[in-house]
Parts: sequence; C-alpha cells; structure tokens
Amino acid sequence: MDTTKTKIKNKNYKNLMPNTNSSTIKVQKRDGRLEPLDINKIHFVVEEACEGLAGVSSSQIEMNANIQFYDGMTTKDIQNVLVRSANDLISLEYPNYQYAAARLLSYDVRKEAHGQYEYIPLLKINIKKH
Repeated sequence: MDTTKTKIKNKNYKNLMPNTNSSTIKVQKRDGRLEPLDINKIHFVVEEACEGLAGVSSSQIEMNANIQFYDGMTTKDIQNVLVRSANDLISLEYPNYQYAAARLLSYDVRKEAHGQYEYIPLLKINIKKH
C-alpha cells in the first residue's frame, strides 16, 4: 500500500487507498496538463468541505456523486459533480449539506480566481480621508 504524503493547504494526508486502476486514468487540470487521477485528493477536498458540519457525511457526498471516471476527464467536471451531489442531499432533515455545497463551490471559484485551492485573504486597503 502506498503511504506517500502529499501536502495540500498546509496539511498532510496519506494515500490510504492503493493506486491501482486510478493510476492509469489521467485527468485534465485547469491549465491543460494531464495528471494521474488522485482519488485521495478528492476525498481530502470533500472532507474539508464537510468539516465541522453536523449531520453531513463526506462519504455520502462521494457515493451520491457516483462519479464515473474516464481518461481525460477535467478537474472542473469532477468539482461540478461533487457540488451537485452535495446540493442534491440538502433536505429539511439535513440542511447543512447546503454549506458543504457552498464550500465545494467556493473552492472552485478560488481555483479559477487565484489558481490555487488555498484560501487567500483579501488585502485590506487603507483609504486616507482628506
């Protein structure tokens, strides 16, 4: 079993699943590069989106997404499927899935705007009064 550590958002996670079939599938990154599919990265992002939310299961979002991976699939497509999955799970019994969906969507917006997943705080601009 591969236990290589990967760093995302200043956190480490271990590859808990061996990279068997997923290692042959390539995903297209936003910049056009092709990279091997990293299932553990998907798990990490979904878990981050669910962190601290009562009644929300990252596993449920992933199972509900039922992603059928294929060679050349874009990371944007994967992100959109995960957002829709969390959105579909919103109910009166489990309203906190709305926050998981919003977090997943905000990760996508950050990636588009800043080119990275990590949170970048807005710069404070000091305006002098005359």
